[in-house]
Amino acid sequence: DVPADLEKKLSALCDEAGVDFKHLGKRDVLKSDRKFHDIILLDCDAEDVDAAGPLLEKNGILAILRKDSMKKRINMDFGRIHYDNIVYVGAVGTNIDEAYTGTTVRTELKRDGIAMILGAGGPMGRMHTQRAIESNAHPRAVVATDVDIDRLRDLKESFASMIDEKKIMFEACDPVHEKKAYDQIMGEMVDLGGFDDIEVMVTNLGVIGEVSAFVADRGVISLFAGLKRGTMAEVDPWLIYGPKQVRYIGHSGSKLQDQIAIVERFKNNELEPQRSVAAVCGLNQVAEGVKAMMESVYPGKIVVYPMVRDFPLTGLRELKTVLPEVYDKLENHRFWTMEAEQAFLESQFGK
Repeated sequence: DVPADLEKKLSALCDEAGVDFKHLGKRDVLKSDRKFHDIILLDCDAEDVDAAGPLLEKNGILAILRKDSMKKRINMDFGRIHYDNIVYVGAVGTNIDEAYTGTTVRTELKRDGIAMILGAGGPMGRMHTQRAIESNAHPRAVVATDVDIDRLRDLKESFASMIDEKKIMFEACDPVHEKKAYDQIMGEMVDLGGFDDIEVMVTNLGVIGEVSAFVADRGVISLFAGLKRGTMAEVDPWLIYGPKQVRYIGHSGSKLQDQIAIVERFKNNELEPQRSVAAVCGLNQVAEGVKAMMESVYPGKIVVYPMVRDFPLTGLRELKTVLPEVYDKLENHRFWTMEAEQAFLESQFGK
């Protein structure tokens, strides 16, 4: 239903720019197997958004432009957001520039913002929590949630000194077993404006949808958990193209330059990755380590030393009886250190 004068103008602009121009019916496009890097939907309904989503190429952008809220929620493929880096943007009205410039996709937490980390007690959650606290441009408030109270307690104890040093408002809460406290904390965060960043380390779609209601204007929801392609979630599109301009983004793996950047942070004393170590083992214990990881035995990362042929999978606290000379080199008998690593290797190979 493109008006004739607009079609003529578009065709002329494409001729001038040397761009192919094709005028197809909406149904023909949505039912085709054609893929697009950009899809711009003008005054469309939720059904059209759902039909257009699968037509996006990797790194594609779907822009929703509409003057009012939709009656239905849209279905977003969270797996594709995670693995294919597709992103949904939008604006109220028909100004396409506003859709693309509304909230730029960022991969750093907002400086002096409010951050929430779902699944903070696990290995990845701990790393995201540490990153939030340790960053030079750290948030002013961090809320960490997990359904394992013991892990949350250990998390808070692990980073207590760093939290105090940075003067960060920090809350760790189990939303299931401490619901009253959780509701109070969420209410306080909403009063402060909501979450500028929500880091998702869980695959529970219901939980993700629940916390979306607490996101701040121009907030970013990062889907870090490994959600499979085809994992569909209902999302209120008004969050995306309405005044809030919320962005759902995803990440999968690190490129070489990302790894180099992390090493540089470590060299500049901006990151302490050794604080994520929870257990060590030898090369022949890799399978045991993978099993422990899958069963969430340790709250942090398991480091495999490939030069050590055989060493049983051992938590840092277990070193007190297994290798006391290594245990004594741990920082506060909790954190892995270079001195502990040296003592460990000496115990296996001699000085």
